[in-house]
Amino acid sequence: MSPTQAQKKGRHYNYYVSRPLLFGNAAPANVGSVSRVPAHDIDDQIRKIVLEPRIKNKGAGSIDNAFACSVIERIDVQQHRLVVNLKPGPDDAAEERESAIAIPWIKPPSKRARSVLHPTTSKAPLRPIKLERRATLVAAIARGRRWLDELIAGTMPDAQAIARREYCTVRHVNMTLSLAFLAPCLVKAAVEGRLPRGIGLEQLRQLPPEWGRQFEVLALEPT
Repeated sequence: MSPTQAQKKGRHYNYYVSRPLLFGNAAPANVGSVSRVPAHDIDDQIRKIVLEPRIKNKGAGSIDNAFACSVIERIDVQQHRLVVNLKPGPDDAAEERESAIAIPWIKPPSKRARSVLHPTTSKAPLRPIKLERRATLVAAIARGRRWLDELIAGTMPDAQAIARREYCTVRHVNMTLSLAFLAPCLVKAAVEGRLPRGIGLEQLRQLPPEWGRQFEVLALEPT
């Protein structure tokens, strides 16, 4: 396999791709069942099982590309394992040399399920927030954060000025600004649609600023 990159929404993602597939020879070649895998998943396994023990034995240096190349000859990515072919070390006795290390491994799913935040007081089947309520909530959180940025930067002097511009009440501005102080994991759950049904804009606008207390008021388990 060969390293490659993909870009989505301005972010770079590293992958290992089957060489016949990468260079357009997948049809005549015998391509394995693993055609592409996230690089970080492979790198973490190799670092933890192969490289870290060897760098500790030497007692110096750091794990970098040069060190990895001095230890590893080749890595075969198979359906249920990684086979790491090692280079013989200059100080290794012939009878003690390891030629390869097999690491149990399964390709991670391309889409990971996102579970709904679990309430602490209910054992009923969970249903996620409705799509339209989620869209309204996410838009309000973004609006509250934008208004808070304007107040901090001084482009808007106070909530009354925002209310005049937006043709709404000062109370509505203050309630929307409170959404800018939600716990990050609550915001993430809202964006991903993982808040349980029944928790929406009305409940989140009345939460205390302390992140721990927010979960207590909503009767949700912190994640």
